[in-house]
Amino acid sequence: MRAIGILVGLWGAVAFGAEIHIAFPAVHRLLADQVVTQDGRRYVSGNVSRHCDYAYLENPRVSQWHGRLMIKARFSGRKAIDVLGRCAGFGDQIDLTIAGTPVIQRGVLTLTEIQVDTGGKSSLYARLVSAALRGSFQKQFSIDIVGRARQLLEQKDPKAGLVREVSNVEFRQVRVGPNTIILDVEFILAVR
Repeated sequence: MRAIGILVGLWGAVAFGAEIHIAFPAVHRLLADQVVTQDGRRYVSGNVSRHCDYAYLENPRVSQWHGRLMIKARFSGRKAIDVLGRCAGFGDQIDLTIAGTPVIQRGVLTLTEIQVDTGGKSSLYARLVSAALRGSFQKQFSIDIVGRARQLLEQKDPKAGLVREVSNVEFRQVRVGPNTIILDVEFILAVR
Protein backbone atom coordinates (compact mmCIF):
# COMPACT_ATOMS: atom_id res chain seq x y z
CA MET A 1 0.00 0.00 0.00
CA ARG A 2 2.89 2.36 0.80
CA ALA A 3 4.38 1.71 -2.68
CA ILE A 4 1.08 2.69 -4.28
CA GLY A 5 1.10 5.91 -2.24
CA ILE A 6 4.62 6.69 -3.47
CA LEU A 7 3.61 6.02 -7.09
CA VAL A 8 0.53 8.21 -6.72
CA GLY A 9 2.75 10.90 -5.20
CA LEU A 10 5.14 10.66 -8.13
CA TRP A 11 2.26 10.82 -10.60
CA GLY A 12 0.96 13.94 -8.87
CA ALA A 13 4.40 15.54 -9.08
CA VAL A 14 4.63 14.73 -12.78
CA ALA A 15 1.09 15.89 -13.53
CA PHE A 16 1.64 19.24 -11.84
CA GLY A 17 5.34 19.57 -12.65
CA ALA A 18 8.31 20.08 -10.44
CA GLU A 19 10.85 22.78 -9.77
CA ILE A 20 14.58 22.41 -10.07
CA HIS A 21 16.51 25.03 -8.10
CA ILE A 22 20.12 25.61 -9.15
CA ALA A 23 21.83 27.72 -6.50
CA PHE A 24 24.20 30.42 -7.69
CA PRO A 25 27.27 28.68 -6.19
CA ALA A 26 26.39 25.63 -8.34
CA VAL A 27 25.89 27.86 -11.40
CA HIS A 28 29.27 29.43 -10.63
CA ARG A 29 30.94 25.98 -10.48
CA LEU A 30 29.26 24.87 -13.71
CA LEU A 31 30.28 28.13 -15.34
CA ALA A 32 33.85 27.79 -14.08
CA ASP A 33 34.04 24.17 -15.29
CA GLN A 34 32.69 25.05 -18.69
CA VAL A 35 33.77 28.60 -19.44
CA VAL A 36 36.80 29.41 -17.28
CA THR A 37 39.61 27.06 -18.19
CA GLN A 38 43.25 28.12 -18.12
CA ASP A 39 44.62 29.51 -14.83
CA GLY A 40 41.15 30.70 -13.79
CA ARG A 41 40.83 32.56 -17.08
CA ARG A 42 38.71 32.15 -20.16
CA TYR A 43 40.66 33.24 -23.21
CA VAL A 44 38.32 34.66 -25.82
CA SER A 45 41.22 35.56 -28.10
CA GLY A 46 44.87 34.58 -28.21
CA ASN A 47 46.56 32.78 -25.31
CA VAL A 48 49.09 33.28 -22.52
CA SER A 49 52.08 33.12 -24.88
CA ARG A 50 50.90 36.05 -27.05
CA HIS A 51 51.75 39.07 -24.90
CA CYS A 52 50.50 41.66 -27.44
CA ASP A 53 47.38 39.89 -28.73
CA TYR A 54 45.08 38.32 -26.15
CA ALA A 55 41.76 38.76 -24.40
CA TYR A 56 40.42 36.87 -21.39
CA LEU A 57 37.80 36.94 -18.64
CA GLU A 58 38.65 36.00 -15.07
CA ASN A 59 37.04 35.73 -11.66
CA PRO A 60 33.37 35.42 -12.71
CA ARG A 61 30.76 35.95 -9.98
CA VAL A 62 27.10 35.03 -10.48
CA SER A 63 24.10 36.90 -9.07
CA GLN A 64 20.74 38.21 -10.23
CA TRP A 65 19.42 41.59 -11.25
CA HIS A 66 15.74 42.30 -11.93
CA GLY A 67 14.99 38.71 -12.92
CA ARG A 68 18.07 38.35 -15.10
CA LEU A 69 21.23 36.36 -14.52
CA MET A 70 24.18 38.66 -13.91
CA ILE A 71 27.83 37.69 -14.24
CA LYS A 72 30.53 40.09 -13.09
CA ALA A 73 34.04 39.41 -14.37
CA ARG A 74 37.32 41.14 -15.03
CA PHE A 75 38.29 41.51 -18.69
CA SER A 76 41.92 41.96 -19.69
CA GLY A 77 42.90 42.33 -23.27
CA ARG A 78 45.32 43.76 -25.77
CA LYS A 79 45.15 44.04 -29.53
CA ALA A 80 48.56 45.29 -30.55
CA ILE A 81 51.68 44.49 -32.48
CA ASP A 82 55.14 43.84 -31.07
CA VAL A 83 57.49 46.70 -31.88
CA LEU A 84 60.97 46.04 -30.52
CA GLY A 85 59.64 44.14 -27.53
CA ARG A 86 56.89 46.67 -26.72
CA CYS A 87 53.22 46.40 -27.58
CA ALA A 88 51.81 49.19 -29.77
CA GLY A 89 48.01 49.25 -30.01
CA PHE A 90 44.87 48.99 -27.90
CA GLY A 91 44.50 47.32 -24.52
CA ASP A 92 42.69 47.67 -21.22
CA GLN A 93 41.39 46.01 -18.09
CA ILE A 94 37.65 46.37 -17.61
CA ASP A 95 35.35 45.28 -14.80
CA LEU A 96 32.41 43.94 -16.80
CA THR A 97 28.84 43.12 -15.93
CA ILE A 98 27.15 40.70 -18.30
CA ALA A 99 23.39 40.30 -17.87
CA GLY A 100 21.12 37.95 -19.76
CA THR A 101 17.75 36.30 -19.64
CA PRO A 102 18.09 32.54 -19.02
CA VAL A 103 16.20 30.24 -21.39
CA ILE A 104 16.20 26.52 -22.11
CA GLN A 105 16.84 25.54 -25.72
CA ARG A 106 16.91 21.81 -26.53
CA GLY A 107 17.66 20.96 -22.89
CA VAL A 108 20.50 23.47 -22.58
CA LEU A 109 20.43 26.55 -20.35
CA THR A 110 21.63 29.58 -22.33
CA LEU A 111 21.33 33.34 -22.10
CA THR A 112 19.46 35.64 -24.47
CA GLU A 113 19.04 39.42 -24.59
CA ILE A 114 22.63 39.80 -23.40
CA GLN A 115 23.78 43.21 -22.25
CA VAL A 116 27.37 44.07 -21.41
CA ASP A 117 28.19 47.00 -19.14
CA THR A 118 31.80 48.17 -19.23
CA GLY A 119 31.67 49.95 -15.88
CA GLY A 120 31.57 53.44 -17.31
CA LYS A 121 34.44 52.96 -19.74
CA SER A 122 33.47 54.27 -23.16
CA SER A 123 36.70 54.05 -25.14
CA LEU A 124 36.68 52.58 -28.62
CA TYR A 125 38.33 49.44 -27.23
CA ALA A 126 35.67 49.07 -24.47
CA ARG A 127 32.87 49.41 -27.06
CA LEU A 128 34.52 46.79 -29.29
CA VAL A 129 34.91 44.42 -26.33
CA SER A 130 31.26 44.92 -25.35
CA ALA A 131 30.02 44.16 -28.87
CA ALA A 132 32.26 41.11 -29.24
CA LEU A 133 31.23 39.66 -25.86
CA ARG A 134 27.51 40.12 -26.56
CA GLY A 135 27.90 37.99 -29.67
CA SER A 136 30.19 35.33 -28.26
CA PHE A 137 28.89 34.93 -24.71
CA GLN A 138 25.53 33.57 -25.82
CA LYS A 139 27.38 30.78 -27.63
CA GLN A 140 29.87 30.17 -24.82
CA PHE A 141 27.47 30.13 -21.88
CA SER A 142 25.57 26.85 -22.00
CA ILE A 143 24.79 24.31 -19.32
CA ASP A 144 23.31 20.93 -20.32
CA ILE A 145 20.49 20.98 -17.76
CA VAL A 146 18.70 17.88 -19.06
CA GLY A 147 21.93 15.87 -19.11
CA ARG A 148 22.93 17.00 -15.60
CA ALA A 149 19.46 16.37 -14.18
CA ARG A 150 19.34 12.97 -15.84
CA GLN A 151 22.73 12.06 -14.30
CA LEU A 152 21.54 13.04 -10.82
CA LEU A 153 18.12 11.39 -11.02
CA GLU A 154 19.32 8.20 -12.71
CA GLN A 155 22.20 7.49 -10.33
CA LYS A 156 22.09 3.87 -9.31
CA ASP A 157 21.29 3.08 -5.73
CA PRO A 158 23.58 0.10 -5.01
CA LYS A 159 21.77 -0.75 -1.76
CA ALA A 160 18.29 -0.82 -3.26
CA GLY A 161 19.23 -2.40 -6.59
CA LEU A 162 16.82 -0.08 -8.39
CA VAL A 163 17.24 1.46 -11.82
CA ARG A 164 15.79 4.92 -12.48
CA GLU A 165 15.13 6.35 -15.93
CA VAL A 166 14.08 9.90 -16.80
CA SER A 167 12.06 10.60 -19.95
CA ASN A 168 9.70 13.15 -21.51
CA VAL A 169 11.51 16.16 -20.03
CA GLU A 170 9.71 19.42 -20.82
CA PHE A 171 10.66 22.83 -19.48
CA ARG A 172 7.79 25.24 -19.02
CA GLN A 173 9.51 28.26 -17.53
CA VAL A 174 12.87 29.55 -16.35
CA ARG A 175 13.13 32.34 -13.81
CA VAL A 176 15.81 33.82 -11.63
CA GLY A 177 15.25 34.02 -7.87
CA PRO A 178 17.32 35.86 -5.27
CA ASN A 179 19.94 33.08 -5.04
CA THR A 180 18.89 30.46 -7.60
CA ILE A 181 17.82 29.75 -11.14
CA ILE A 182 14.40 28.10 -10.94
CA LEU A 183 13.29 25.71 -13.65
CA ASP A 184 9.65 24.62 -13.92
CA VAL A 185 9.84 21.18 -15.48
CA GLU A 186 7.73 18.13 -16.20
CA PHE A 187 9.31 14.71 -16.55
CA ILE A 188 8.61 11.05 -16.04
CA LEU A 189 10.78 9.12 -13.63
CA ALA A 190 10.47 5.35 -14.05
CA VAL A 191 11.83 3.11 -11.28
CA ARG A 192 12.51 -0.56 -12.02
